[in-house]
Amino acid sequence: MSNTLMIATVIILLIISFVLYKKIPIQFILIFLPILGALALGLDINKINNLALNFMVQTMRSIGFMMLFGLMYFTMLSKTGMFEQIIEWIMRPFNKKLNNWIIMILTTVISMIAMLTATPTATYLIVFPIMVALYDKVKFDKRVAMIIAQTGISTMLFLPWGQGVATSAIFAGVSPLKLSSSILPISFCFIPVIILQYIFFAWFMKKYPYSEKSVNQNNHSKDKVNVDIYKRPKLFWFNLVIFICVILCLAVLKLPSYLVFAAGAFLTTIIDYPKSTEYKPLWSQSAITIFNITFMIVSIAIFVGIFNGSGMTQSLAKGIVAIFPHFVLRYIHLIILGLSVIIIRFLPYQLFNSFYPILIQIGKEFGLSGIEIVAPFSATLGLATGSSPLTPATLVGTTLLGVNLDDYCNLAVPIQFVSNILVILIGLIFGVIH
Repeated sequence: MSNTLMIATVIILLIISFVLYKKIPIQFILIFLPILGALALGLDINKINNLALNFMVQTMRSIGFMMLFGLMYFTMLSKTGMFEQIIEWIMRPFNKKLNNWIIMILTTVISMIAMLTATPTATYLIVFPIMVALYDKVKFDKRVAMIIAQTGISTMLFLPWGQGVATSAIFAGVSPLKLSSSILPISFCFIPVIILQYIFFAWFMKKYPYSEKSVNQNNHSKDKVNVDIYKRPKLFWFNLVIFICVILCLAVLKLPSYLVFAAGAFLTTIIDYPKSTEYKPLWSQSAITIFNITFMIVSIAIFVGIFNGSGMTQSLAKGIVAIFPHFVLRYIHLIILGLSVIIIRFLPYQLFNSFYPILIQIGKEFGLSGIEIVAPFSATLGLATGSSPLTPATLVGTTLLGVNLDDYCNLAVPIQFVSNILVILIGLIFGVIH
């Protein structure tokens, strides 16, 4: 075992231990363990710093700024009461017939439509402010809602304008459009899995009724005292038009997401809450959330930047592959994919990108193309990332729903592990996964 592999293995084991121990903030663990590991490998502190900073900048450009302005916009928009009015309209046709099945279907449909933005974080920012009032009204388990939403999102990961497809296409050596066409058949394998999730959760919520214990209230009870002073029923149509414009700018025009959300936040501020005594308290409400999520994003970026740049990720990937006998290597990509939900529960999903070149090289020895290796990952990895506390989108989603992060992940991981295996098996049966 090389020194690089040994240090990388020790770091991974320590991270898993600290995640389970829950006594030390995981953010500091993600920051300092890779730094100590890189120093042990003989890297200069300035090089380590550059590796961390470069990936931090890349991460903030791709998701950080969108999250900052997105949370600011939707914090204010949700206070206007617009979403409550929309939910009232949705509920009218159903009258007293609204049940868990209808809510699950609505969550899936709205999530898939919102995923036209091709960004899970943006999808959560769109879906949950709309649906959270409905979940509260019928006491629907919000952990279940997020799992259902994430599965719906995963079916839409074939979109060629998505960052995941674009990045994976580089490794596969094909265009995003060609990779997208290979992922699409796998996406259809989610349909029976979604139905099975509906059946399971209908039973689950009947046996284990919604409990406030699983919810992080985030001082909601305190906020409700003054919630009416922020409602703007007379500005409903203005807010709705702006909201629709935001969706169109993201999904159709493909404008930079942070600029779109910043514009939405600006218009909502000057029209709905023009006085500083009105908008400053709302900004303060989103500030704590923004800090917590940004801190996690930066911590993950430091870890991935140093772990990748120091060669520890590549060494770890080769070490894992070396464990398996030769006849098993034909299916190594499916084995790792099948375990991805559990692996990403404890490790940042970005590390998986470094596995691709090794897996593609092994696949070629067995007659598999790069696209046949990468496509299943691009399709189903969303089930894993959506169940991990180390994924920024998960932090945003649980925050918007007011769900305790650990409670959500503890429920999501086993459910999505089984869902992931089922998608792979269905894909193998119908010949769309090789």
